[in-house]
Formats: sequence, structure tokens, C-alpha cells
Amino acid sequence: MGQGYQDRDAEIIDYQLWKEDGIGGVLRGPKPDNLIEGEYISCVGAAQTFGCYVKSTYVEKIGKSLGCGALNMGISGAGPGFFLSRPAFVEKVNHGKLAIIQVMSGRSVANSLYSTNGKEMLVRISDGVKKGAAPMYAELLQSKNSQLISAVLHETRNNWVSEYIELLNRITVPKILLWFSVRTPEYSANLNNVHDFFGEFPQLVNREMINLIKGYADDYIECTTDAGMPQKLISQYTGKPVTINKRADLGGNKKSYNDYYPSPEMHDMAAKIILEKLKGGYCDTTCAIDSKSSWITSLFR
Repeated sequence: MGQGYQDRDAEIIDYQLWKEDGIGGVLRGPKPDNLIEGEYISCVGAAQTFGCYVKSTYVEKIGKSLGCGALNMGISGAGPGFFLSRPAFVEKVNHGKLAIIQVMSGRSVANSLYSTNGKEMLVRISDGVKKGAAPMYAELLQSKNSQLISAVLHETRNNWVSEYIELLNRITVPKILLWFSVRTPEYSANLNNVHDFFGEFPQLVNREMINLIKGYADDYIECTTDAGMPQKLISQYTGKPVTINKRADLGGNKKSYNDYYPSPEMHDMAAKIILEKLKGGYCDTTCAIDSKSSWITSLFR
């Protein structure tokens, strides 16, 4: 799950991957040394929670600040269906104290055209072709069949909402829904090209979708910032700039900077906002908190 990131980024960072008994696959490190039953926080999400190119993620920061275990369940390319299909993850979350669930992409959700294993790689049902979501949807947009495109978009968004509601219902510990992005949820899908169609991460997700699911969480936080972006990629060995190869189906070209995953500064901001919420403090204008009660502050006071 995170091994592909480590293989790609070995010159830049060591993600300290480790395995948790019963879950399968590897998780982002460092491994927490205090995962005490009923006392740890689980952070569920995709690459943004995993923390590509970030030495200390928001997950690690809040764990250290609160003095408790913080389990990073950020999985590459994951959507809500990934966790629904893997009950061991949800069970681990429910053995903790609190869950922070990132708003994940809509492009990892299946529909009548594409199947998925809950991640960003799609399989076209009509011919079995497997591709990443961006090139797959780019081909759909090239068809210029606006009626089909609109129908698929509507179906995908409805499926995303249904999957999120089910995931939030399965997580029985207190839970916060976290929006973590360079953009706000306000956007409209444009058919000009796949980037404008998706929008920035979380792709395809808009305010209407957030409003339909946030009531199933105990609180909702928005962290919207582009601080530190784009991020130069620097060798952990030489201190000099390096390049990485993009995935072949995304062009395969080399990049010397990160313009997609949240930067270290963005993780700092997310940690700050989450900790302000958990400790019952003031939240500044860089975030939006939709809190229904003060229940959560009692967990960490």
C-alpha cells in the first residue's frame, strides 16, 4: 500500500513503513509505541494522510502533542470503499479512542462504467482495460457525450455519498470528518479537460456532497491552505534537488517538485487546527469547524 511510495521516493524520504498484526500490508511510520486499547487516535485517509514527502505528518504531530498513540491509516489512492472492503481496518479504528476520517477522492469510487478495488486504479467494465482514474476519465471526456458524462458523474457522486455514510456508521468511536485540501469544497465540474472535471483533491467532491455526509460524523473540520506549495524535492542524502518519475499512465515525465500532495507546511496547519479543536481552543480564519457539541474536548482534557 505504501511500498510504491517508498520505492518511488527512496532518495527523498524514509517513510519508516511497518506492519500491524491483523491488518495486512504496510502502514506509514514511525510505528507508534503506545497503541493502548481505547487510548489511541486513528487517522483514516489517502495519500494526504499518509504524508508523501513529509517527514512529520499531521498524524504524528497530534499524537506527540496529546501524548497518545496516533495510527496513520493513510492508504495510497484510497476512497471510502477501500476501508469498507477491509473490516480489519475498521475494527482497529473501533478499538481506539477517536477517529479522524479524511475526505477522500470521488475518483476512487466505482460506477456503471468502471469497477475499482476502492483505490484510484479503475477497470473499464466493457473491455477489462485497467488505467488510472485520470486517463480513464480523460477518454470519457473525449467522447463528447455530455449526457453520458453527466450521468456517470451523478452516479459516482451518489455512490461516494453512500459509501461515506456506511463507513461513518461502521466507525463507532467518536469521529471527526476532515477536509484537507488546497481548495474549498466549492467547485463545479467542467467538461473541458480532466483536471477541470475532477477539480483539485479530493477529486469530484463538492459542498453538496459534504453536506450530505458530515452529519454522520461528530464534528467536521476544514483545513484549506496551499502553504509551502509547490514543494522542492530534496535528497535526504546530499541535500540537493532531485527528480522523480511520474507514473507511466500519467505521462511518465520527471518532476523536481511536489505540486500535488500536501506540503510539510500544510501538515503543520492541519495539526494545528485539529489540536485546537481537540483541546477546545480558538480556531483562526484558516479553517472552518462545524461543531455540534463540546463532547470532544473532554476526551483530551
